[in-house]
Amino acid sequence: MIQRLLLASLLLILVAGCGYRLAGSIDSTSLAGTRVVDASRSGGGELAWSLEQDLKLRGVPAAAEGEGRRVLRVLGETFERRPLTLTSEARTAEYELVGRAEFELLGGDGRVLIPTRSIMADGVYLRDSARLLGSSQEEARLRSEIRSELVRRILIAVSAVDPS
Repeated sequence: MIQRLLLASLLLILVAGCGYRLAGSIDSTSLAGTRVVDASRSGGGELAWSLEQDLKLRGVPAAAEGEGRRVLRVLGETFERRPLTLTSEARTAEYELVGRAEFELLGGDGRVLIPTRSIMADGVYLRDSARLLGSSQEEARLRSEIRSELVRRILIAVSAVDPS
């Protein structure tokens, strides 16, 4: 029993020592000094706000104007709702909601670290004609989940870039 515990401890130390981390995990230290700028033409800014909030929750200190080593420019966010399936009465039963975001990452000196990149995330929700209010709430919930996934994917891309 003690040998198994020692072996498991040794294995854990070796894995942690080599820098292994779970796929999709975000290294918060590599996000330090990143300033989020809403450069979208629509001016909605919800994605930029969500990115700033996520950075705050991760304990990344906010970079002041002109202080950031890197500037994450959010160029836009769009959502498209498409019918996915139909009922026997030719009414939409399911919708697919597709969220897209465009961003780029600039260094403090203005050089491009990540050229303009478009990412997407999607989800499906049911439309119940008997409960239309519930369907709209379901769409709003899914929209929020998709935005969270877009934020996660953007931060993974940014954290992969060497901050120096």
